[in-house]
Amino acid sequence: GDVRHSPPGGPRGAVREKKMTHPEILLKQVPLFRSLRAEDSRHIAELLQKQTLRKGDSLFRKGEEGHSLYMITAGKIKIVRQSRDGDEMILAVLSAGDFCGEMALLDGLPRSADAVAVEETYLYGLNRKDFIAYVMNNETAVKAILSALSKRLRKADDFLEDIFFL
Repeated sequence: GDVRHSPPGGPRGAVREKKMTHPEILLKQVPLFRSLRAEDSRHIAELLQKQTLRKGDSLFRKGEEGHSLYMITAGKIKIVRQSRDGDEMILAVLSAGDFCGEMALLDGLPRSADAVAVEETYLYGLNRKDFIAYVMNNETAVKAILSALSKRLRKADDFLEDIFFL
């Protein structure tokens, strides 16, 4: 997304800046969590762990077990893969308000790419074990997440149908 800079000295800008990095608001950026009740969002926000990466630090590497979702509050992360010749292919550059690794919360499968800090980066991590432990005891959270997954699956189905039957 675009980064908008508010004029210096504007109290509204400062408030908006602070709100954006608030964990519960960050959670709403993740489609998986969009339909959670406020109470569930609060509980999940309490499970988040702050992390800081220096420029060049690796958040995760291709092939590693995926065990966390990450939400960026400041800085930039590049998602990269190595080509056969060993060249770096940048798949995406993520910044404040962006997230990665949400599928790892559900399947724990190996990472499909590397994630590396382009500059000093601040983020929140949500660990799969903590997430699963919370969700297992919470029917409304399970329903909200299943509903979100179902919507994404339907979208993917519609997209594929459009491609094949154009």
